[in-house]
Amino acid sequence: MLYERLRIFISASMQELAPERIAIKTALSQLNLEGWVFEMDAGARPQGIQQTYRQQIDDSDLYIGVVWRKCGEYTIDEFEYAKGKHKDCLIYEKRTDIEGQRDHTRVSY
Repeated sequence: MLYERLRIFISASMQELAPERIAIKTALSQLNLEGWVFEMDAGARPQGIQQTYRQQIDDSDLYIGVVWRKCGEYTIDEFEYAKGKHKDCLIYEKRTDIEGQRDHTRVSY
């Protein structure tokens, strides 16, 4: 029997959580799982940013979201889109240096 690799969409604020996104992708790769991170995997494409990440969510088996201080417009849309597509979603919250600095957004987990 042939098994495909589990595909996982990794979502987080690019600027503040770039090291965490790379660490998650690396850890998944070591488990023979395919993690997709926008800045590392999107490359040049004819469609826009939203179309690109939505296509990747459609093609993924699991959504992993990581939040810390800010949750940008694209991150919110990625999560809401994944939920709307009934994808399994895992949300992780970074709690280091967060005291009073979390941007409370309209995201409902």
